[in-house]
Amino acid sequence: MSDLDRIVGQLRQDVADRRWPEPNQIRSRGARRTVGQVVAGVAAAVAVLVAGSAGAFAIAHGGTDHGIPASTVSPSPTSAPSPSVSAGPSSLGPITRAPSLLSAGSTVDDLTFVSPTVGWLLAATPCPTGTCLAIVHTTDGGRTWTRLPAPPADAPTLGAQLRFANAQTGYLYSSSSPGFYRTGDGGSTWVAQSGPAHAIEVANGTALRITSTVPGCLPGCSYRIVRAPVGGDRWTTVATPTATGAVQLLRTGHRAFAALYGNQAGGVSAHAQLLTSSDDGATWTTRPDPCGTRQGVESDGTRMAVADDGSMTMLCTVRSGTGSTFVVTSTDGGATFGPQRPTPGRGLTAGAASASILFVSTLDGATLHLYRSEDGGTTWTVAATAPEQITQGEVPDGEAGFQNADDGWWLPGRGTVFATTDAGRTWTSYGLAG
Repeated sequence: MSDLDRIVGQLRQDVADRRWPEPNQIRSRGARRTVGQVVAGVAAAVAVLVAGSAGAFAIAHGGTDHGIPASTVSPSPTSAPSPSVSAGPSSLGPITRAPSLLSAGSTVDDLTFVSPTVGWLLAATPCPTGTCLAIVHTTDGGRTWTRLPAPPADAPTLGAQLRFANAQTGYLYSSSSPGFYRTGDGGSTWVAQSGPAHAIEVANGTALRITSTVPGCLPGCSYRIVRAPVGGDRWTTVATPTATGAVQLLRTGHRAFAALYGNQAGGVSAHAQLLTSSDDGATWTTRPDPCGTRQGVESDGTRMAVADDGSMTMLCTVRSGTGSTFVVTSTDGGATFGPQRPTPGRGLTAGAASASILFVSTLDGATLHLYRSEDGGTTWTVAATAPEQITQGEVPDGEAGFQNADDGWWLPGRGTVFATTDAGRTWTSYGLAG
């Protein structure tokens, strides 16, 4: 999912200290990125959340039933002191696969749903010219998928993200490209649009885009938040942030959140700049980084997640040698935030099904785990474990995003996707690559 510049300092330390298995992985956007690409300022997406967005992937809120495959994981709850963690399963069992859908070696990069049943998945897949984009489409909640015609050959594969507003209108973009693409026929054809897009989120008939004067400008971008009717060509500037780092844009209901993250590798403050809107992005309020300090040490926002109940959770990194992380949650549109809740290990991304049901992905050695909390981050359990090992130099995203309070997806990377229909208590995994 793509904009991980904000955790460069943390990752440099992590990669330098970590013992890695032998390399066996290639990477494009979404779930994993190389450290070299991060240092170069490649935007991630999540997003989140959906998510994101910038984040990695986006799901329109509302709906039920994503019932795909086999391989189910059920974590055991814990009530030990904060941050309490219970061990998860060591194996996920067999994974349901669709060998003919994507080539072996493909990587799931982004996912976007506009209803309980209609969605699109973006992947980077091997092709004769190196790596190409592929889009697959489902109309039955992910039980079956159909591969659509290939996106334009000149669409950048690095940092590519996908957002759909409805069954017909969608956006394909990358922060490294001088333009982006729009479809009006469900992804069968794409039309080039002018101007960079570092992030796009759509809801309630409006599209919000974070743009800049030039693509690939990190660090030191000059951003604008622009707004247009879904499918429209006239974008109006609605906010001009002053921060210049990597960005993330999320929406839930009529609320919108934009975060511009600092560079923790630098010698100055890396606090994020937060902008919030309660009217679908028509007007914005600039707010300070909600992470503040922890035990007297500067702490910086590194990733947002939003939920269907209107809440927003920020993942924060303590700017110290340990690089520990915690979460804070707002239920009033970003005006105030609750207490700091430590995460298990070093959190890489955050997700949320509600203000109390939270998720973080972490690395344990070379294994990517998804942790779940149902008490706002006081206690945590291992909810799912990625089947593939992380190899040297990779930076996993591990985005988790929710369509409503129950139905969500986790993209740990490569060709595997996880789905839940019970607010992340259990997850089913399936593979789209042969």
